[in-house]
Amino acid sequence: MRVILGALVAIMALAGAAHAATFDDPKALLAALYDPYTHGQKPDDLPSYYSDGLKMMFAKHVQQAELTNGIASSPDLKAAIEPDFDPFVDGKRYLLFDLVISDPVVNGDHALVNVSYKNFDHPSVLTVALVKGAEGWKVDDVASMGTDQHWMLSWLLTNDPWAQH
Repeated sequence: MRVILGALVAIMALAGAAHAATFDDPKALLAALYDPYTHGQKPDDLPSYYSDGLKMMFAKHVQQAELTNGIASSPDLKAAIEPDFDPFVDGKRYLLFDLVISDPVVNGDHALVNVSYKNFDHPSVLTVALVKGAEGWKVDDVASMGTDQHWMLSWLLTNDPWAQH
């Protein structure tokens, strides 16, 4: 099991490193991440924006899915790594309007940035937690702060409240 988990993390790190840009500013990272969404597209490689800690949570989530569903035998490993919904747009379909990325609140190597937008006509407010490491700023967690849905990505990956794995 540890070998599989280690291999998965290594694959994610290598895949992310191939496309990853280094961001010295948390707001610049989120602007780059959200730009494709404003054109109805998804970023090419979401894991390249993730911190090592968030990648590890995804890996543990996949490991649990492997234990319960045999998902590791799936040829589409990238689909297994990403959740059933896109945490950056709080939905499966997206065309963002009125995107506002607030100025970051930075405390040392940690930052919080509020992001608001309308996905089609549905307003959403997210708070994105970021950490700064040797590769620049990376997304460490995402929380929905909107009026109708409250969730935190790390909690969903850890606790799997809908038993998706």
